[in-house]
Amino acid sequence: MENASIISRLMRRPSSWWHQFRTWQRTPISVAPLRDEQHVCLNCGDSFDGNFCPRCGQDAKTKRFTLRGALLHMIDVWGLGTQGMLRTLWHLFWRPGYMILDYLRGRRQSYFSPFKTVFVLAALTFVIAQMLPGEMIHADKVSVNIDRAPYDEKMGTATAEKLEEGMAHGIDNLNYIIQWQEDHYAFSVIIGCLLLTLTSAMFFRRPPTLPNATIVEHFYINVLINCQVLVVSLFYLFGRYALTGTINFSMPTGVSVIIYTLDYWQVYGHTLWGTLWRSLLSFFFYSLFMLLAIVLYFLIIGVMAAI
Repeated sequence: MENASIISRLMRRPSSWWHQFRTWQRTPISVAPLRDEQHVCLNCGDSFDGNFCPRCGQDAKTKRFTLRGALLHMIDVWGLGTQGMLRTLWHLFWRPGYMILDYLRGRRQSYFSPFKTVFVLAALTFVIAQMLPGEMIHADKVSVNIDRAPYDEKMGTATAEKLEEGMAHGIDNLNYIIQWQEDHYAFSVIIGCLLLTLTSAMFFRRPPTLPNATIVEHFYINVLINCQVLVVSLFYLFGRYALTGTINFSMPTGVSVIIYTLDYWQVYGHTLWGTLWRSLLSFFFYSLFMLLAIVLYFLIIGVMAAI
């Protein structure tokens, strides 16, 4: 009987832990209470009660410079001088959808700006990738071999040469875009979020948790989820480097789709199945739009070469 009681308690413990974790996930972040003591602002000289000066916004805890303060100011360039950045990353990792809901509903002062977070994480990823010794894996370049013979017969040699030159020029431009995306990682992330917003807003219209969500709010949702993707990509970078010695921070697309699906599930409040098919359709049409844009680009190049 005693052994059965111990086993029963051990089986209930994970369930209790999971319940506590889910409760913590759904609970918005608490704000520090106001201080009762009177302060005199060192910046504007105003007297006030509370944590910040109501006239100029300076922190009531402002003191003389110390070594610790100097270090915090130095790393504040990366957003780490205050708790905002670390808190944002922590909550994005453990309660991403609920943290995004908090942010959209107005609890923003406790978190770091989504766009600053994207740029800080992208820059941090680039710096780490440059510091690690090893082979950097770059995006594949586009190359196309064109058989001139059929075009020479149908269009004539001169027109076929123009078409070949136009296609070669178009491929060079496409490779330039690929290289630009790799060199300007943060900007390419923002552009990708813009395009994904067009499809996700279409399939996640009037969700249970945000029935009146605007296109801009959908955009913020995708930017914040991409911040989580950037954090996971850092772990992927270190893991791949440890296993293969190569440097590559571009995760498999399937991993990103899983992260987006789980976060959409928490943010929008649909069932898991409802979230899954909406997410897959969002990414399908996102990929389709990208493919159509490339095809349209080469069609325009071909027409311009033939004129």
